[in-house]
Amino acid sequence: MRVAFFLATFLAASVSAFASAASIVSADNPQTFAYGEMIWNQLYLQRAGRELAARITFSHLPYAGDDEPRRDESFDFRFPGIKFDATRRTFFVSGRGGQMIPVARFRRDPFCSWVDLAPGA
Repeated sequence: MRVAFFLATFLAASVSAFASAASIVSADNPQTFAYGEMIWNQLYLQRAGRELAARITFSHLPYAGDDEPRRDESFDFRFPGIKFDATRRTFFVSGRGGQMIPVARFRRDPFCSWVDLAPGA
């Protein structure tokens, strides 16, 4: 039992030593319906700051009816710590020790394409 515990502790320490993690939080905090659902989302390049942004649309569609018209609200969330590298068409965040971690990337060309999360993001 002690050997198994030691091995598990050693492997967990080894994995955490090699893996680099970064937590990314948007400074934007909009408020919307208490009851509703997300009906659409999109990652995009914010032209002004060349940063990653997310647009999320919420709706109270399940509760809309004759007496309550449908109402959708879109919100943009900026992620200022994430920078875009045009040569690699990839968004990066700086991890521990300055290591650049890929977060998202463009599919096809940047002017007529979409942004996908990078593997592991």
